[in-house]
Amino acid sequence: MLWNLQSGDSYLIETTTIDDWVNENDIASLSYIKTDIEGSDYLALKGATNSISKFLPDLAICIYHKNDHMYLIPELIKSINSEYNLWFDHYTDSLDSSVLYCSTKLPSKKIFE
Repeated sequence: MLWNLQSGDSYLIETTTIDDWVNENDIASLSYIKTDIEGSDYLALKGATNSISKFLPDLAICIYHKNDHMYLIPELIKSINSEYNLWFDHYTDSLDSSVLYCSTKLPSKKIFE
């Protein structure tokens, strides 16, 4: 369905958490989570805490939508599992496209030269 959204329009959309979805669908493994959800990334990760703790997936999380995500999201990931390695990359000349990568494995390429 296509919607013609105009400034000031709002819609109520039902969602679920990653943890609930994993449980409801008997997911046996989860290897990767990527988010770029316009500032809701932190809340999505909060709703994936159990799945992240259980499966230790690699993560690619956009952290440029809200200023405090630059420190809140890394703190959250480390609180879920302190074994996560974190690194950051940026893909444009503007503030857009800043991504936090997280893995319990070390990256396969040399990040800092």
